[in-house]
Order: sequence, then C-alpha cells, then structure tokens
Amino acid sequence: MSQFYIYRLNVIFILLFLVGCSKSKEPKPIIIDVAFQKYVDIFLAEAQKRNIEFNLADDGITVQFGSTLLNGKEYGGLSIPTTRTININKNLWETSSELGRESLILHELGHLLLKRIHKSTVLGNNEAQSLMASIDDSNFKSLPIYQGFRKKYYLDELFTPSTPTPEWANSELINTPESTSPKTLIYEQNFDKAIQLAPNLSSNTNISFDFSDGNMSIKNTSTSTEYAYGIGSFLTNFTPTILNNYEVTYRFRNKGNKGASLIWEQNNLDENRYLFGIKIPGATLINAISGYFYAIVNANSAGDYNIISVRYENSNVNVWINGKLIFKGNAVSTAPNDAWNCLIHLPTDSAIDVDYIKVYRL
Repeated sequence: MSQFYIYRLNVIFILLFLVGCSKSKEPKPIIIDVAFQKYVDIFLAEAQKRNIEFNLADDGITVQFGSTLLNGKEYGGLSIPTTRTININKNLWETSSELGRESLILHELGHLLLKRIHKSTVLGNNEAQSLMASIDDSNFKSLPIYQGFRKKYYLDELFTPSTPTPEWANSELINTPESTSPKTLIYEQNFDKAIQLAPNLSSNTNISFDFSDGNMSIKNTSTSTEYAYGIGSFLTNFTPTILNNYEVTYRFRNKGNKGASLIWEQNNLDENRYLFGIKIPGATLINAISGYFYAIVNANSAGDYNIISVRYENSNVNVWINGKLIFKGNAVSTAPNDAWNCLIHLPTDSAIDVDYIKVYRL
C-alpha cells in the first residue's frame, strides 16, 4: 500500500472525526432555582413513567422567580419559549399551598416541554379537564383539583391529552341518590326565631341579618369583600370539637345577583378545602378562592330552596345537592384531630336565606 494511500485514509478519518465533533451539541445551561427543583424532578419522573424522556441540557432551561406580567395582568407563572424560561410570581408562590405550587410548575412545564396550549374544557361534572386549564379562557369554569385520587388522572392527561374521563366525573356518579347509610341527628337549628349572633357577625357593617318567615336571611352589601362564616357560628349551645365522621345538611335559597356557596375545609388546611359555588340563572360565576375548589353546582332557580349535604367519612368527602351526588373527593392532609368545618360563603353583593342546619354523626 502506498504512503499516499495511507496518508489519504488518515486525512479522511480526521475529517470524519472533525465533522462528527462539529455535529455534537454543546450542552446548554440548566438554571433552576432551588425552590422549584423538586417540582421539576416530579415532572421528569412522571414523564419517565410514561416512557417520555427529556434531556434538559439539549436546549437548556431556566426556572426562576421573575416577572409574570402579560398584557397588564399578573399570572402565577409565565413561560417564554424563545428563551426557554419559566418565570414564577414570587408573591403568589409564597401564599400557595404545596399542591398548588406543584400543579403550577407542571402547568408551565407542560407549555415549555410538552408544547401544550391552554385547555379549559370541563369534565361531565364541570371540573376542569386538564392541568392546562386557563382562567383567561372563555370556557373557564373551575381550576383543577390536583390532589388525592384526582392526581393520577391529571398527570395522565398532562402527558396524554386523550386520557379517558375518570370515574369520579362520570354522569353515572353525579346522578347517584344520597346514601341511606345509618346516621344520627345530633343537632338541628331552625330559624323560627332570632338567634344571638356572635360579635364577629353582628359588628360587621357589610353583613346584615334578618329573622323572619322561618329563615335566617344573610346579605353581603360589600362590592369588594367576600365573607365566609362557619356553620357552627349559627348553632346555639352546640360546640363539638371533634367529629371524626359526620354529615352537615342545610336548606337554603339564593337571592340577589350572585349565588352563595358552601366551603368544606378540614383543619383550616388549603389542601383540604373545597368550595361549592351555587349557580343560579343570570348569576355571576364564582371563579376563585385560595386553595382548591369545585366551582359550579347547578342548583334550582333563584327563589327556590335547595338542600346541600356534605358528608365526611373515613377521609372521603361526598356532596349531594337536592338528593343527587355531585362530588366525590378526599382529604389529603392530616392533622392531630379531625375537626369539622363547613362555611357559608358570601361573595360580594350576595344574599341567602337559610331555613335550617342539621348535623349528623355517622
């Protein structure tokens, strides 16, 4: 073999080597604030479970506290594809629950890494269909309740948008009659006459109370402030500290321009909070409250009475309205005692008549 041929082979090998090196990508910087690292890790781990791999160094990524102002409005997070950056609103982050933070980072990574756009369609029971829900969408009705047994569905849907409707949102579920499980009535408050109001109720100039026609009429005249009062505030001479398994039922009707609501909240924990906004024809929808919520329940027409029952049993939360099961949930955080807590929620410019409140032990 001639020296020229050997030299030629060497030159070709060197050129191929250099070409191969020139095609390899230089790793891009990965800048993730320590506050967000564990949530990014959760996203990557869930992707891997579904055989989806991401090498963040391929294109780089930055997740940081920064401006989330867009079109004059502040958001919880903002994804910027051109710079591979996610900015998080620090003020909102610091007041968010643990699961709220997790769902926010997953939502923004859904934009940046999965190229997903907002999806504000709803499931059969009016809960958000996706973690990619956006409050700016005209179809928006509810933020996703990303917790408990719902988490698996929302994670599946994030990576596979065609994920089937979950059992807890099926129409068959929401039409289930109220259970006939044994329960014992331990307290009943009718409002055939006026009750002694606690100082925090009677001193609020935005809230008025009237006792007539066998009802307790409550009106919020404020145009800027919402209020929520524990049902226990309206039960005279009844102070249970622990009800491990219980049911609270009350009969009410909405009046005014907005539907009042009920909040179930165990141990004052955001993760154990559900809001049931009662929608009446022509009423303004209730779209936001801190923590997690289920936004819209289709109740009877304005002026008609409704009966809502909240049952907490063995960490499960079931809610019926007018005898139909409209919600299945569960408590996801624990505390030393299972204190009971249901609150009547009064949005701005709203009014409600309460006929009675009943408390059962299961």
